[in-house]
Amino acid sequence: MITGSSMPTVVPVVPLVAERADQFVKLNHLGEFIAINIYRAQLQLCRWTAPTLLPLLAEFLAHEQRHHGLFAVVLAERGIRPCRASAVFGVAGFLLGMVTALFGRPGVMACTAAVETVVLDHLCQQLAYLRQVGEWRAVAAIESIVSEEIEHRDAGARGGGDCLLYKVLHALVAPSTACVIAIGMHL
Repeated sequence: MITGSSMPTVVPVVPLVAERADQFVKLNHLGEFIAINIYRAQLQLCRWTAPTLLPLLAEFLAHEQRHHGLFAVVLAERGIRPCRASAVFGVAGFLLGMVTALFGRPGVMACTAAVETVVLDHLCQQLAYLRQVGEWRAVAAIESIVSEEIEHRDAGARGGGDCLLYKVLHALVAPSTACVIAIGMHL
């Protein structure tokens, strides 16, 4: 027989669902901030290392700024504060952008393709969960950015070709992005 203190704790499902959805929104807001900083750094250095990429990078930066603003609105609607570690991750994104831009077109394209491939996979996982639990506002926010994220990934993939440097950088950036997502889910 189970008595008093040995009774299992019953955790209500609804708060856990809302908490998970909040984590996704906060993570996506953080991710867009990181992407903004990656593109800002790349725009600065590509003036010298890959000037033909400047219009594309400016376009992608504008997309990420819009996405960041969208998730900021959803955060405010849900009464959630942005991630406290945003500044640290923003600096890390800027450094990633600088390092990859030093390698010119292959570095920038590898970074873009790797980051967006991992991000899109995570967004698909988020969408599956959020649809299942009926978090429609979060679903709508994510769905509104997916096509531009696919555009970024595809441009990055097309820009790499068979370059060994591209392959090496992609292989380094992709798991690093996955680690940032895993850490971000716990902040």
